[in-house]
Amino acid sequence: MSERLRTGLIIVGIYALFCLYLLFVSYRVEKLDNDSYTETNTSVKLSK
Repeated sequence: MSERLRTGLIIVGIYALFCLYLLFVSYRVEKLDNDSYTETNTSVKLSK
């Protein structure tokens, strides 16, 4: 395999892993945000 092709595949692989990482992190942050929102609403309803 030529050096340029191997380097290109490595760069594309790193880019793909980075995109998957960003998707995973955004999903986790959204899930944590929704959980804290639900927890806040539950505590507010209980205190009324």
